[in-house]
Amino acid sequence: MRQLPTLCICDSKQKPLLSKWFIAMGAAFSVLFLLHHAKPVFAIETHNLFQHHGAIMLLIDTETGQIIRANQAAVDFYGYPLDALQGLLISQINALSSDQIRDEMAAAAAQNRNYFIFPHRLANGEMRTVEVYSWPIHDGDTTKLFSIIHDVSDKVAAEAQLLAQHAEVEALVVERTEWLVWVFGVAVLLQASIIILLFFAVRQRKQFLARLSASEKYNRALFADSRIAQVVINPISGQFRDCNEAAIAIYGFTSRKDVLGKTPLDVSAPIQADGTPSEIAAQAHIAHAKQHGSAVFEWRHRRPDGHVWDADTHLMLVEHQGEQLLLFSLIDITKRKQAEAALQETLATLQSQIDMAIQKTREQDNIIFEQNRHKSLTDLLVNLAHQWRQPLSAVALTLQEIDDEYQALIPAEQLEPFRATLDRGVGQIMSLSETLNYFTSLYESNETPTLVNIAEALKQGLTYFDIKYYYDGVLIVESSGLDASLELRARKSDMTEILIEVVQNACTAAHDQRLETLIITVRGSRLESGALYIEIEDNAGGIDQSILPVIFAPYATTAFKERNKGLGLYMLKRIVEERYHGTIQAGNTQEGARIAITLDNLSDANLTP
Repeated sequence: MRQLPTLCICDSKQKPLLSKWFIAMGAAFSVLFLLHHAKPVFAIETHNLFQHHGAIMLLIDTETGQIIRANQAAVDFYGYPLDALQGLLISQINALSSDQIRDEMAAAAAQNRNYFIFPHRLANGEMRTVEVYSWPIHDGDTTKLFSIIHDVSDKVAAEAQLLAQHAEVEALVVERTEWLVWVFGVAVLLQASIIILLFFAVRQRKQFLARLSASEKYNRALFADSRIAQVVINPISGQFRDCNEAAIAIYGFTSRKDVLGKTPLDVSAPIQADGTPSEIAAQAHIAHAKQHGSAVFEWRHRRPDGHVWDADTHLMLVEHQGEQLLLFSLIDITKRKQAEAALQETLATLQSQIDMAIQKTREQDNIIFEQNRHKSLTDLLVNLAHQWRQPLSAVALTLQEIDDEYQALIPAEQLEPFRATLDRGVGQIMSLSETLNYFTSLYESNETPTLVNIAEALKQGLTYFDIKYYYDGVLIVESSGLDASLELRARKSDMTEILIEVVQNACTAAHDQRLETLIITVRGSRLESGALYIEIEDNAGGIDQSILPVIFAPYATTAFKERNKGLGLYMLKRIVEERYHGTIQAGNTQEGARIAITLDNLSDANLTP
């Protein structure tokens, strides 16, 4: 048996594998082939292919237009039973009139297509757009029309929607194109306006430069050839509009174009000499010049290499060809300022030296005055001692005469007390006479160095020292640490003054501290070098730390000035260092102060007054 060729045609509801045209043509050729060439042995297969094919197929009588045969796909599409569908005329399904059918056939011929597009009416009245592929089939003397119908309603609706969207897009494109054309027009107009404005700006600038260069007197004599740096400023923008060669050189630039367009802040130091920011200072000077016509001031500049320089600046408001401008000139005063600063520094140094010299002179004058005063008091004391000797001798003789004259008149029992009283008076007179002799020998200017016993000098000095004048408490002088045999070749007055001055300062401190009992400890020893070492400590609270470093300076404390003792320790230091080549140091202990003194034997070369 010969196997018939088969053709795979997808259902319209499935995903198509071929185009609709190929589907229709394949189905048509398959059925036509079977109808024309099938033999009786294939009749059953041909019927099955036509009846069960997925494409809608109709066989129409060309003379009556009656549907002779229809397959199951046609029944499903049109909604008529098979018997009813096969009895219908094709005009009952096709919604076009005869004239419309002829027009569609003419359109198909003109478009060179082998199918027709008709609106078919279904059994439920719904209209569907279909493509009809038809071929004549000759069966003996009769001719039948074989038609394959393809539903394209969805396709037509999609194409219509696509056309509508296309029209909408075209309308939007037209609208956007019109907007872009409007924007472009505005941009062109704006650009033209800018070009016109630039043209006028350039023209005005050229006119200004032409007017500015018109005056030969301005350009040459007063400006361009001047050796004084001059710059023209636009008072509105604050930019440099013109300058001469001297300005280019003083600013440290190489050409005129480097200067033009800059502002005063571009060539200035950030901070002026008085500490004012340059921006604030510049605004103030420009405002002053605008209000008063001119301003003169010093200005601190900075060159491109960072060098800072000062200038005398003369700023004035001028008018040139109807336009107000600011013109300023510059004179470099950096060297002058440096010279002034050096001069001021020199003057300050000299003034300081003068002040120090004056202060030193005053101190020396005070020292000389105190030394002269001290010498005058010493001379007065010596003179008083000499003057007091005669009255004391007279008093002593008077007491002796009283004893001689009144002893016979006084009863025997009262004579002894009487003589005892006279003896005490004579003893006091003798003691006072010895004291006068001591001070006389102590402070006479012709005193010569002798071996002075330190313990004896301390004891004798305390005897004549009026403690109550400085301190009203109990004074205890502990000298057990002082070698009784310790001697030094010195002036007795120097040793007494050194020891008593330290004791007196301790008494003053104890009085200020309201101390009930003042204990002064004196130690002394001989050093290996042969020098004498004396250490004096007290329990009066110590020396204030603020004055300890300058305790031996003249007038170290206010307290010393109040008691006229500002020079006591200073003179003590001079005696120790200059006469005895020694040292004197002050410090504090836990309870009070410590004075440490070293002394060498006095030589004849050091016999200074």
